[in-house]
Amino acid sequence: MQVLQKFMKHDWVNEARDKAKLYCFYLPVSEAFPAIQVDYERRIPLPMDLGTTKRLLSMGHHHHGGGFDSPAAFAEHVFRVFANAIEYNF
Repeated sequence: MQVLQKFMKHDWVNEARDKAKLYCFYLPVSEAFPAIQVDYERRIPLPMDLGTTKRLLSMGHHHHGGGFDSPAAFAEHVFRVFANAIEYNF
């Protein structure tokens, strides 16, 4: 959780900063940008956002259907957020 808390303070994703920047990574694309939802879902098979990652992390692995089994699983979720953004936009 400490790693994610530090990460969430970065200017690109800080909740206390510009909300336009926050939406790019913190909310699901379908919620933040409903106008591109259909195209995004067609092109991105595994959507992920930092808000979902944060919720999963706070649930812990002992809850059925939540949390992460390993640090690598957590890292994969964070990586997926940015990999999806790159794939969709470039």
